[in-house]
Amino acid sequence: MKDEKRADSSPKLVKGLIYRITGTSPKKAFTVCLYCLCGYLFAGAETVLQTYPMGIAFICSVNTHIPFAALGALISALVRGNAVAELCGCFIALAFRCSLHCIMVDKSRLLLYNARDSVLSKVCSACAGLLCISLIRIISGGFTYYDLLSGIFSVGCGGFMVYVYSLVTDRKNKYTQRYEAGIAAVLFTATLALKYVELFGLSCGAICAFLFSVYVARKGGALRGALTGFLCGAALDISLCPIFGIVGFLCGFPAFSTSLWSIGVSIACAGVFGVYTLGSEEMLIYLPEAIAACAIYIPTEKFSLLPDLRIFRDDVMYKNAVSVREIANIRKSGMYHDGYDSLSKTLSDISDVICALSDRERRPAVHEICELCEKEFETFCKKCSMKKLCFPKGIRSDSSVRKTAAAIYDKGALSTEDLPEKIRSGCYFADKLTVSINVKLSSYISEKLRHNKTEVMAEDYMRIADLIQCAVEKTHRENELNKELTEKLQRHNIYRDLFGSNIAVYGEERLTVIACGLDMHKIRSQSSELKKTFGKILGVQLDEPEISVIDEYLSVILQQSNKFSCSEFSVQYVKEGEIINGDSIFTSENDGKFYACICDGMGSGSKAALTSKLSCVFLEKLLLAGCNASPVLKMLNHFVRCKTDECFTTVDLSCIDLRTGLGSFIKSGASVSLVMRDGRIFRIASHTPPVGIMKELCSEKIEFAFKNGDIAVMMSDGVSDCENELLWLYDMLSEYTCESCEELCKRIADTAKERSGGSDDITVCVYKISLT
Repeated sequence: MKDEKRADSSPKLVKGLIYRITGTSPKKAFTVCLYCLCGYLFAGAETVLQTYPMGIAFICSVNTHIPFAALGALISALVRGNAVAELCGCFIALAFRCSLHCIMVDKSRLLLYNARDSVLSKVCSACAGLLCISLIRIISGGFTYYDLLSGIFSVGCGGFMVYVYSLVTDRKNKYTQRYEAGIAAVLFTATLALKYVELFGLSCGAICAFLFSVYVARKGGALRGALTGFLCGAALDISLCPIFGIVGFLCGFPAFSTSLWSIGVSIACAGVFGVYTLGSEEMLIYLPEAIAACAIYIPTEKFSLLPDLRIFRDDVMYKNAVSVREIANIRKSGMYHDGYDSLSKTLSDISDVICALSDRERRPAVHEICELCEKEFETFCKKCSMKKLCFPKGIRSDSSVRKTAAAIYDKGALSTEDLPEKIRSGCYFADKLTVSINVKLSSYISEKLRHNKTEVMAEDYMRIADLIQCAVEKTHRENELNKELTEKLQRHNIYRDLFGSNIAVYGEERLTVIACGLDMHKIRSQSSELKKTFGKILGVQLDEPEISVIDEYLSVILQQSNKFSCSEFSVQYVKEGEIINGDSIFTSENDGKFYACICDGMGSGSKAALTSKLSCVFLEKLLLAGCNASPVLKMLNHFVRCKTDECFTTVDLSCIDLRTGLGSFIKSGASVSLVMRDGRIFRIASHTPPVGIMKELCSEKIEFAFKNGDIAVMMSDGVSDCENELLWLYDMLSEYTCESCEELCKRIADTAKERSGGSDDITVCVYKISLT
């Protein structure tokens, strides 16, 4: 245990020591040294006509640690004995870059340590510095054409290399083909800079050329290896391009599974080609460097000491990984199952409610039975001489007939004991009258059932089919690849080292990001960053990532979360003289959507309350099951229209997508709604009939984009029908001063009740939209 503690604490001691010496973290100290070393090497890279434009180009292309890159270039100039010209060139380039940065980016920064200026600004700065060096060389060299040509080449080459290096330093290009081109330029410059550096008699440039070609080929494939070999060969000598190209191509060939075989075969083939084209003496010069490169590369790869190149991991790491499409299909099948199960359960619940009323709905009403009894009594009694004794006030005015109808309604059929007492005891046709009434009643019920089995059931099946079709289309739509956003996310390529191109965006209403990768440690450590970065790119808020393992491969799923929240409050008052409110209301939130609905049954009392309550239950159950509002309202319209008692209802439905803030008001005969925003009041109204009056639903949908702080007021006609056409309410809302929804709702309801004198049922609902 003590040894383990020492092993764990030793890296901390080393880090602490480095921090004490350098005053910074080990990672930052290494980065600073790397920038300084690159500045030193690049400044010493000689191109044609004895020019050195790479150092200035590197200084002007980097975005961080600019002074240390310049320090490395100046040290290189001192070593080469050209300090004056290099010093002036670096000073002019940096001054020019600082000036452009102050003018175009940030006026408050005069000295640059880190900068995020444009590529054009970098190119201009480098050209200015190289032009200064070229002018000094031309003047000091006596105005020769050679110096003039070298100056022109130096300025042009430096500007071009700034652009190429910026492909690496600019984060937007990370892990793209442009990024690979920038990496290739860096490798070319490094080989060129080490061309004349020798170690133990071996050319460091040649060793690096072999190492770069082999490394890129093994990690990135044959094509990348061949291109890298050509560039590195060109840095040494143009005649060596094909030889190093062969090395890079054969090392990355898929047929070779081990690096030893691939490197051995590639060097042998390249050697044969080199002997054939250059001669044996020329090739023997580079043989020790090739052996040294093999001696360095093979052990380091065997013991996994070489870092993985992130830009190439996409080719090898996802060969057998579970694809994003497979994960999406698994989710899609689960959503179909959950959607059908929820819809089936909801329809079953609604069926139970309707079945509880089915006996009453399919039986004739009391007044219909009373009319039937009166007709039958008229038929049997019209020629009877005892009619005046049995019904002294007439059949239609006799209470005993209504009592008989009530007994039939309760029992479902007529028995002799339920007849009026005079007819039951003294009428010869009592039994025949009973049979006749029962036969007519059965015929009446059969006709109603026959009607229900044809038109009503056909309509029911049609509406249920619409609900299922909408559920299928919604599930399909939410699991369809969103090509535009997928391409947008892949263009950024921020996490290509984790996912590569195995990442996609699905859905329209609720976006879902699915990605597959291997590096569990990185994904878990960057989960909050994934959520923030992906959300910023897509322009939405995302939930915490769901990380799971499928067939040893890691998958990450991020779903769009709610951008807004909704707080609500409602108040209801019963009409004066009634015991039950004919209005019904529900507010619910489910799957990122907020619903508020007021149903106002026509009239007041129990009939109005029953219709409005059934409508509210119907709407709430189906909407929370994920059904679209349009088919649900059509089904409700058919249900209300087929009820035996003609009691209609208005529907005022508000739906808000809390992920985007987009909302809609759907009104069928409903009262006006109001939305307050920054002192302004928006009036939302429609002129449509209530639900159940017409065979086809007649409703109006008004869309509204909600913002943070918006307050909506929904009300029944007990409020909106008050005097002065709601002018009192507009005055109240215009004087609104940050009250809670509860206080505002109570004030509106109390004022409406006071003004109307309780002449109608009153329902008020107030809700407020806020950012999460």
